[in-house]
Amino acid sequence: MKKDSLFVEIGIFVGITYILSWLLWMPALLKVYGVDLLMQEEVLIKIGNFMPSILGIVFIAFNSSREGVLKLFKQLIKVKFSVGWYLFSLLLMPFILVSAYFLGFVIMDLEFNSILWPILSSNIGQLIPMIIYFIVFQGPLGEELGWRGYVLPKLLEQYNLFKASVIIGIIWMIWHLPKFFLTNSTQYSLTAAYGISMALIGYLLYTIMLSVLITFLYCRTGKSLFAVVLFHAMANFSHGLITILTEVSGSVSLLLMMLVATSIVLYAFYSKRA
Repeated sequence: MKKDSLFVEIGIFVGITYILSWLLWMPALLKVYGVDLLMQEEVLIKIGNFMPSILGIVFIAFNSSREGVLKLFKQLIKVKFSVGWYLFSLLLMPFILVSAYFLGFVIMDLEFNSILWPILSSNIGQLIPMIIYFIVFQGPLGEELGWRGYVLPKLLEQYNLFKASVIIGIIWMIWHLPKFFLTNSTQYSLTAAYGISMALIGYLLYTIMLSVLITFLYCRTGKSLFAVVLFHAMANFSHGLITILTEVSGSVSLLLMMLVATSIVLYAFYSKRA
């Protein structure tokens, strides 16, 4: 596929995804500013969160019919890959968050905070159901069939891992824009803590680096969307377990540790290809 055609196809997908997601989030956003449309805002938010994956399936079905959709779902249930990549999926982001916390603690006396630990410490049996909840309702399943199931393979036809990851990271970040003004979202907590400009810059850097890690995992597991969804879920879960983003020392430490991780991943990927 030529680059012009590629950008048109991806642009149409991204544009429709933005429009439908943002329209579904709009009633909740308007309510923040005093306009109540008397709708089920929480339900609409959840549906909007699933738009990338829903449209990913629709676009794949339109472009390649049944075979493409079957291939997509085979990738989603592709659980056969090495133990090492399971460890990468499950433990890398918790390790990065723990390292970021200790770095912030040592350098700036960062205080430990956790949304999830009080729940898990009283009943560790809730760990697996909680991770499943994060997979289904906190982003991964609703997003990854679109971002990594539809968009990423097309980008990798024309660009290397790093460039494709940067493009998806930017697309991903822009999709979240309304949530920086939507209360009870992680993005809103960043806006409240740092102001909109710094929140957007920090979040953009984070999503680009997270995208590099996910693309690397996608390539190394033979395009397993199961691995991608699991990694994304553990990333979100880790922020609930070690909640340091609204502290300057926590955010800076996290971005530094993410930079270390992505640098190692890029070196490992390109050194083996050299």
